[in-house]
Amino acid sequence: MAASRPWSHGVRAVAMHLAAQHDAVKCLNLLLERGADPTVTDAAHHATPLVWAEFCGAAEAAEVLKRRG
Repeated sequence: MAASRPWSHGVRAVAMHLAAQHDAVKCLNLLLERGADPTVTDAAHHATPLVWAEFCGAAEAAEVLKRRG
């Protein structure tokens, strides 16, 4: 239903955002090793994966992104 609610969470979010949000460090590292952009922003909040990690309290993911971003 996100298409009918353009303000909803996750609009044009990518795997980097979701991995960061859920503190999925192994997934983040894999994505980064494969060339994912750590500065990509979502359409709803114009936020990077680091912002998502910090907002969600995903401390390990935030550290990874600070080092790699």
